[in-house]
Amino acid sequence: MSNNSARMKVKLLVVAVLATLYGVSSCAGSSTLRPTPSLAHSLEAQASFQPIRARWLLSTKRERTALLPSLRAFQAQYRGDPLARVASAYLAFVALDRNELDQAAALAREIRMGPIGNTRDLGTIVDGASLAHAGQPEAALQLLDPLVGKMIDSFAKDLLHEAAVNAAVDAHRWYQAVVYMNEWVRGTNEQEMAALRDKLDKLLVQFPAGSLETALRAMGAVRQKDLWERELRQALAMRLTAVAMERSDPKLARSVLNTSRRVVGLGEEGTLLARLATSGGRAPRIVGATVGLMVDTDSQLRSGRSAQVVAGVLQVFHPGHRGPRQQSPSPILITQDVPPQGSLENVLDDLAYKGASVIIAGYDAKRAAQVARYAEAQSISVLLLVAPDQMPRGARFTFVVGTEDPSWQSPVSSQAASQVDLSRSVRVGSGKAPEGPLFASCDSRPPRAAQPAFPVAAWREANVEAVAIDGSRDCASRVLADLDSLGFTPMVYLGLEAREAKQSYRGQLRVGSCGLLDAEGASEPDSLRQWRLMQGSRPTFFQALGRDAAKIAYGAVARLPRGTVSGLEQVMKRRVEVQQALVRAENVLWTSTNRGFDGERRLRRQVQYEPVGKHRL
Repeated sequence: MSNNSARMKVKLLVVAVLATLYGVSSCAGSSTLRPTPSLAHSLEAQASFQPIRARWLLSTKRERTALLPSLRAFQAQYRGDPLARVASAYLAFVALDRNELDQAAALAREIRMGPIGNTRDLGTIVDGASLAHAGQPEAALQLLDPLVGKMIDSFAKDLLHEAAVNAAVDAHRWYQAVVYMNEWVRGTNEQEMAALRDKLDKLLVQFPAGSLETALRAMGAVRQKDLWERELRQALAMRLTAVAMERSDPKLARSVLNTSRRVVGLGEEGTLLARLATSGGRAPRIVGATVGLMVDTDSQLRSGRSAQVVAGVLQVFHPGHRGPRQQSPSPILITQDVPPQGSLENVLDDLAYKGASVIIAGYDAKRAAQVARYAEAQSISVLLLVAPDQMPRGARFTFVVGTEDPSWQSPVSSQAASQVDLSRSVRVGSGKAPEGPLFASCDSRPPRAAQPAFPVAAWREANVEAVAIDGSRDCASRVLADLDSLGFTPMVYLGLEAREAKQSYRGQLRVGSCGLLDAEGASEPDSLRQWRLMQGSRPTFFQALGRDAAKIAYGAVARLPRGTVSGLEQVMKRRVEVQQALVRAENVLWTSTNRGFDGERRLRRQVQYEPVGKHRL
């Protein structure tokens, strides 16, 4: 007998003996129920299954397919034996390896109906992996997360870690994915580490650089440094190095160079860069139930909207406000201004460092897109007051409370313009208007003193039938004044933001309304009635929008434990809790008859245009 065959025989014998002594190893985890080991009812079944199990444990994925006849034959012969469930689990793994997802899921769910223990865990792993393959990462994580860290057969543990990491990446739970990667590295032997490192490197390409920076800073913290595997720290550091080089980003490069030695040190391949704290970045934390509000005054449009939103937000976060049956201290609001020519990302970083678990921001489409990218990179929920001009693909932490800013390029994006015949009507809106007599910008100014700012005489000559105004209240007031100055009275449609224009127009007005903004009598909620009585008028659209965003955010954080959390894993866990609370949130809102997002990421509303007689200030 050759040395190689002798070693293989010893290896098979060791595996068989361990299998005989321990059956399929089981672990109760945190359950109070006692797991049931998968022990054979007969010595005959046990003796028959031992060589199958031994070959299985030594096989690659490709080699397992060759065991299909043996597994099926064993099932047919010992159908009532507990080891038949183990055979079913192996068949489920083979089905998964062959991408037969329906077959794998069916076998897995049948196995999960049995007693708790390692065999049922195997079924749960296959079920979760099947859901991940089918594009249901959140459902997959519900099954896989409780198993991470449990004692499970080594062949199954590899699939568990890989499926959990892939599901977390697909769900944009970047920090949760890093935690799973750490477990994956910890459970991998030295011979397989190179192959695993290759998988990690490919996965990390999908991560936003900001998420990697934050994770690496946390890994470098004194209390957490020893919790993270060196191989994973190296992988994150090298990925950040590649990003800095690709972007020619000196700030990121300095950050990596300044921090690498504290976490990874020098290796054979050169300086491995790891910790990114000394460049000014700060690790996130959660301070109680805190909501962040970004105030943006960097332009006239954003400044006006910000002022209105702040007024609406303070309707919820006023001193003494307390939710129903709320025993712990009320959620708190923190604000941060965007300085002139300042960095939006730095403002958001400040809010996150100060403890916010959800941020209200985004006063125009461009800024909203920047905030959305930050939210997905940092896995922190944001409530956008205006829909972004580009939503991140597969966004999970971005929630749109407001509407789209009307676009000159897309007539259908304008609620007011949708009410008119565009060939016989004028559109007035913010920004640079297209060339042509039927378009006008709110930025228009009179060519001479005492002359109209808008070409209303040309509109009259062109027999314009209607004017649709999407701009601000000030813009709409100036258009109405210019029309009145010439006695020209086409039908005018005021969009949601223009609805509060002075009502001195002699022609017909139709005013945009949504939700409960113009509710009266029994249909008017107490909160809106109180506002009207205290302010002397109904809220503007952006005041109401600020109030709705604050109400949704308040409800999402109200149940968070109080106190400060700074550990990366706990911070990210809280952020996911808030994200899920936002998906389920229900409140009486002013700008929509819907009570929340209804499981989506956008608050739906219907805009109606009512004659001015039905619109009351």
